[in-house]
Amino acid sequence: MRLSLRLPLIVMGIPIDEVVNPYLVVPGEQVKFELKYQENCERADLSAEGLSQEVVGKAREFWRRLMSGLNMNDCSYVRSEGLPQRRPVASTYAALTTALLYLTARSHSDTVDELEIVEMGRMSDPWGEGATWWQSSIDAMRYVAASGKAAAYRSEDEVVDLQLGRVDLNMEVRASSVVGKGATRQELGESLFDAAVHMIGQAVVDLSDSLTSGSPLRGELVKRLRVQNAAAYLFYGVQTPQGECEWVPGLPGELELMCLTA
Repeated sequence: MRLSLRLPLIVMGIPIDEVVNPYLVVPGEQVKFELKYQENCERADLSAEGLSQEVVGKAREFWRRLMSGLNMNDCSYVRSEGLPQRRPVASTYAALTTALLYLTARSHSDTVDELEIVEMGRMSDPWGEGATWWQSSIDAMRYVAASGKAAAYRSEDEVVDLQLGRVDLNMEVRASSVVGKGATRQELGESLFDAAVHMIGQAVVDLSDSLTSGSPLRGELVKRLRVQNAAAYLFYGVQTPQGECEWVPGLPGELELMCLTA
């Protein structure tokens, strides 16, 4: 089976402990997967080519949890075609696991929609209940990978598809930082914590409104990079980057420094 998906990119929004804040996610460049499915293996397993070891390792754990939840012992093979280097790990993981969920459904003559992809994916993610404060960022990316549309996403019950037409935005990873759970409400104090949460949440809403009104994505995003990076510094203490770069959610407990490219 061949499947093409758009790589989901979070352009605004930061995970915050004890809070479910929104994210603005856009579909980036196209990623092509070649996938194969085999039933009744000795043990559930996944093999892959053309992907980083980190992505493959997490995807293999995902696959085994998925098969265990479905009471199956099946195998999968995936090959990524032309995935450029320096692409975000979390975005690649979200796109790959979305493809694996489609593969599983189609191999059993079933269909799934975007929200079912989100739900099944969440149940199979290898970090389980240990990263609830981060999970909605993965859910948001998986939703956009499945739908192919930009979205302002907070939860399955609070998601707004944005009709932006073609999105031309390329970003690449320049660095990553292990950050853990970040600053808590107790550490920052009630008032400052709530103000910072509102600031980054409002930035997502404002950017969504500007794009829906027809403003260009790149220009509107660049205006708000300082807000995103300020939130990343306040909650996680990462160094504020120079140029057209921003800290965005990676896999749970990690931030990735993404920079706009031509």
